[in-house]
Amino acid sequence: MASEVARKRGTLKGRLTVLKGLISNNEVDPLNASIRFERVTDLFREYESLVEGLVNEEGNLEADQARIVENEYYEMATRIRTLMIPNSSNPGTSSSFGIPVGNSTMIERQQLVKLPIANLPQFDGNHEKWLSFKNTFLSMIDARTDVDDLNKFLYLRDCLKGSAFNKLALYDASAENYARAWKTLTDEYEKRRVLIAKHYDGIIDIPSLTVASSEGLTRIIDDARQHISMLESLKVKIDKGMIVRTIEKKLPIDVRMKWEETLSFDEFPTFEQLCKFISEYVFRINSLNTNSVQRNASFNNKRRNEHPHNNSSKTRKIDSVAKTFVTSFQNNCAYCKNAHPIYKCEEFEKLKVQQRWEVVKSKKLCRNCLRTHTGPCSLSHCKLCDRFHNTLLHDESVRSNSTRARKSNNTNANSPNSSNEDASL
Repeated sequence: MASEVARKRGTLKGRLTVLKGLISNNEVDPLNASIRFERVTDLFREYESLVEGLVNEEGNLEADQARIVENEYYEMATRIRTLMIPNSSNPGTSSSFGIPVGNSTMIERQQLVKLPIANLPQFDGNHEKWLSFKNTFLSMIDARTDVDDLNKFLYLRDCLKGSAFNKLALYDASAENYARAWKTLTDEYEKRRVLIAKHYDGIIDIPSLTVASSEGLTRIIDDARQHISMLESLKVKIDKGMIVRTIEKKLPIDVRMKWEETLSFDEFPTFEQLCKFISEYVFRINSLNTNSVQRNASFNNKRRNEHPHNNSSKTRKIDSVAKTFVTSFQNNCAYCKNAHPIYKCEEFEKLKVQQRWEVVKSKKLCRNCLRTHTGPCSLSHCKLCDRFHNTLLHDESVRSNSTRARKSNNTNANSPNSSNEDASL
């Protein structure tokens, strides 16, 4: 623990020293300095967390060093904050970094300061993320003419973690090593065949859905689009018909049936058609959920308005029942989302009993009335066995096994051997 704190402290003090030198020598502008200081701030917070743990375990061994580092950090923070304040009293003179600016240039610089600073991309060595990282880094950092190669190297190293960071561990911070470091990364991760295979695997391995949800359906389309975009950037001629078929098999059965209803027998659908269908389906799910919440709120408000001051036991009982079954009167099926209760759903009835149980559990429905509510359920039980579950959830095989077991026990109890054993006892 102590060695890790010392290493983090050394790195932090080194970054502060480098930044202080760059500012003193007018080698960076205020915006550049602010971006660099954000990275130093992240490092400082990590150091603070480590110091707290060390002090709790080993006393105040690191306390003096921590105070020194803290003073240096806040001194630099004050200096950065001062640099970011525009010198409006003398706009025709040079800037605080020795760069001549006129009135219009100063206004532009002030506007730039107010813009949010985009976070730099991160890369951990995952091949699927390489192209996205490379394109973003080249646009944000490599293409900038106001950033020298030394600073580009520092930015690059700050963007890496995990196995990717280890690839550059032997390189010292220098302008010459920026090109070498970038070549090391491209040699390691820009293997076209591997990248193509990774993105095809990403499409094939998209998780299948058993129950439709707006989050799950959206994730399927977003993941597919991302992998297709990366394949297109690799100049791959993509068979989108195969991708459509792959995604179709990931959809829940009720969604697939709705999708089939929109198709003709002679034309194979396009990827864009599938995306549009799923987007509209997600919109309907969200709309139905919103309407259900609004209806429930309206129902509750109506009940409260009808009995604003009645605190009798009868009223409390009615309110309790209303709260218990307030969501049970939703018109839409919890399984197929159509306008009927789930116990009248033909698709739900087609499922095996065990599959119906899984739907009830995943939708958090009452196993007795197949609705969502709070409090105990007072409706009648299974018509076949009178147990606490809906008749649609009755599993005859389980009941048969239980009956056979009871008969077997009774037979064993009445057998001559058992009687002799009882007599001997």
